[in-house]
Amino acid sequence: MKGIFTVFVFTCLMYTMPSLAQNLTPPKDGASIRLVTNKIEVSSKEAFATDVWLVKSKRYAARKFGGLQAKGPQGVKISFEPKDENKDVFSMKINVDKEAPLGKFTVVIKGEGENSQKVKSSVVSITVAEGSIAGANRD
Repeated sequence: MKGIFTVFVFTCLMYTMPSLAQNLTPPKDGASIRLVTNKIEVSSKEAFATDVWLVKSKRYAARKFGGLQAKGPQGVKISFEPKDENKDVFSMKINVDKEAPLGKFTVVIKGEGENSQKVKSSVVSITVAEGSIAGANRD
């Protein structure tokens, strides 16, 4: 019985761990924006924050890049603050007003400022729900 349970636990971990890992593989050229998940659920009850990585290619590893930007629907404010001195990790904060429309929205995160033309943007699906707990969907 212990053997079956051990195999079951090991199998579950094998299938769930890769989905929780962050893909920080460098792009072939320029820089890419990476998130743990591209599906986020938010509400007006509390702010939501998650980390966003700017992953640079070997060729651009020493180059400076500006910040990140994203424009949400009316009533949804998205901001980015650098988390480290290299400015390669950002904290993305999402604040939702009570007047924000409910529903699912597509938001594009892109580079801003210096070398922004070399940053490959990332698409995020944001669901604004009433009374739900903010979080990241991992499906």
